[in-house]
Amino acid sequence: MSFKNLRGTCSGLVAAVAWIALPAAALAQFGEDWDVFQDPETGETCGVVNTSNVDLTIVADTGEVILITDRDTLLDRLFVDEDNNVFYNGFASGQIVFADDADGYPAVFWITDRGTVVEVDERTGEPLDSGLFPEEVGNTGCDPCDSIDDDPFCYDGDIDGGGFRFGPILCGAGAAPALLLSAAALPLVGWMHRRRR
Repeated sequence: MSFKNLRGTCSGLVAAVAWIALPAAALAQFGEDWDVFQDPETGETCGVVNTSNVDLTIVADTGEVILITDRDTLLDRLFVDEDNNVFYNGFASGQIVFADDADGYPAVFWITDRGTVVEVDERTGEPLDSGLFPEEVGNTGCDPCDSIDDDPFCYDGDIDGGGFRFGPILCGAGAAPALLLSAAALPLVGWMHRRRR
């Protein structure tokens, strides 16, 4: 094999590794499943966290919060722990609980310490007090597949967990390892090119 062919092969290999590693790194960051909450009284299960203005879902492996109303968006200042406590910028900001909505159905809500439903700033994820109680909020969601953008992991409306699409969430999210790999491999290609001269 000539040096010129070897250089082309290495360049192609670097490009292929970078192409494959980018989506894999993002998928690894978000996992494939969302949290499914179960009502201890009724046994109902829901994967959507309702607020007064938007629907959210929680990434099961990481506790990250995804806004699923309109365009799926990672709200990176929010985190939910294993006890369903919500944190905004590291500060306690309410809890995720089951409660009856305005239509009399059990639903999952993010509530404040006062028991009122949170209103979310869609840009920053900052929680605000809506002043509304769960029984005043109707038309709640339960199945994330009704809102998530083109999710390949949704199974005919089942709430068994699912993944997140390779859309706005993928764009730049979790790409650092793949970019570092690419950056580390590029000098090798340059060295091979200089040696050829």
